Amino acid sequence: MFKKKAMEEELKYFLDKLLIQDVRKLIDNEQEYVALIIMAQSIETLGAFLDAKPFRAKAQSKKRFNLALKKLFTYKYRKANDKFFLYDKLRNHIAHILIPSARVELIDSTSQAKHMDVTSGTLYISIEDFYTDVKSATEQLIAMINNGELKYKRLDLSKVKI
Repeated sequence: MFKKKAMEEELKYFLDKLLIQDVRKLIDNEQEYVALIIMAQSIETLGAFLDAKPFRAKAQSKKRFNLALKKLFTYKYRKANDKFFLYDKLRNHIAHILIPSARVELIDSTSQAKHMDVTSGTLYISIEDFYTDVKSATEQLIAMINNGELKYKRLDLSKVKI
């Protein structure tokens, strides 16, 4: 029991450090693009905690991405993912070539477009809003681990230096 608890603590620390603290530092240091890459991939990672399969289960990316959107993110993300648009144009493009689709546009606070709006086939993303939403989703997941709402899954972080 003690080992499991220690591993859960390590896992929560990893999530908090990588998806909240480190992404914030990237944004603050004007590394928004690297932050975007991590946040886009984090949606699937968060979803991996929510299903009953092992972390390394094959062919689960779309299911896990959608599960995270359903359970941890607001409706605007599910709406933006209509016909798997967000999954394909953001996650897949970044996962495979480190570049979002040309149909994804990063916006700032001066833009007329709104975060997670899809207009004329273009998805608009505000890094600050995306960070706020990923942070909230990560905090929800950590709370679920704390409350015992999730079945524990072993994830070896021994080689990860955080």
